[in-house]
Amino acid sequence: MRPVRLIALAATLVPLAAPALAEFRRITEEQAYVAAVAGRLVVSPAASMRIRRDWTYSGRLADGSPVSGAWTWDSGYFCFNERGNRSRTFCQVIYLDARRLLIVPDRGRGEAFLAEIR
Repeated sequence: MRPVRLIALAATLVPLAAPALAEFRRITEEQAYVAAVAGRLVVSPAASMRIRRDWTYSGRLADGSPVSGAWTWDSGYFCFNERGNRSRTFCQVIYLDARRLLIVPDRGRGEAFLAEIR
C-alpha cells in the first residue's frame, strides 16, 4: 500500500515542478558556460560575482564582504575554490534559461537556487 501512496504523491508533484524546470537546460560543457556568463555579473541571494574567461571570479557576498578565487569545469560541473581556501573545491550543476541560472550545489545533491545573469 505504501508504494501506491508514494506514486500518487509523485504524480501530484511532478506537474508542479515540470513547467519551471522545462525553461532550463543543463549546461554540460565549459564552452556553453563561458558563453553564457563570462564577463557578466551573476547575482544570487548569497553573492554577486563576475565570472571571467581566465578561470577567476570576484565579487561580494550578501553581507558585503569580498570574495574571489579560481574556477574550473570538471566533468559537467562548475567548480570553484575561494582564494585562501584551496583545500576545498565546491562543485555545482548549472542549468540555464535566457537570463537565469538554476544552481544546484554539492554536485547536484544540494538545495537549488536561482541566480540572475546581468
